[in-house]
Amino acid sequence: VMAIGTLALCFNNGDVFEREVKLRRGQTCVIFESVQSMQDVYRLFREFAATIGAKCQGSVITRDPNARVTMETVENIETLCEKGLEECGVAAKYAPNNEAEQPVEWWVRLALMFLSIGYFSYAWGISAVMEGKGVAPAQKNVYFDWMQKLCSLLLLFVGVVWVGIMGKRLGTAEP
Repeated sequence: VMAIGTLALCFNNGDVFEREVKLRRGQTCVIFESVQSMQDVYRLFREFAATIGAKCQGSVITRDPNARVTMETVENIETLCEKGLEECGVAAKYAPNNEAEQPVEWWVRLALMFLSIGYFSYAWGISAVMEGKGVAPAQKNVYFDWMQKLCSLLLLFVGVVWVGIMGKRLGTAEP
């Protein structure tokens, strides 16, 4: 798994000629810790092969006569991994188009973050926000005010965790 991961990182990467290119320590640790069974090996192997296939398809390398051979090899690897996953009985869970495994779009995370910050600012009585929305700064109902503050804290916490944890960092090929 580490070898195909390194190959996926180096494939069609110009930095190979300028510096040492290898998997990050954190990614290596995630791979070591996440591989507990043969189905994990199949899943990671298929993901790295798909990364190689995506780099082969989405580049100028398509003019290369070896690109077709590379794509056929990637398809064979993916087919073998799918068969292995079927033998393990988990092929449907690890289907390539499974939406649960797809990273959350950056604009969705950013929109949630702005909404969370806006509601937090409103609930905690930042006067400029309240006046801009046409709401009187002094609220009469104390319980309702505290409920809004607690909800805003929860929403802000969930938003920060979701933005920070869900989805991959842009430009990385993490499994």
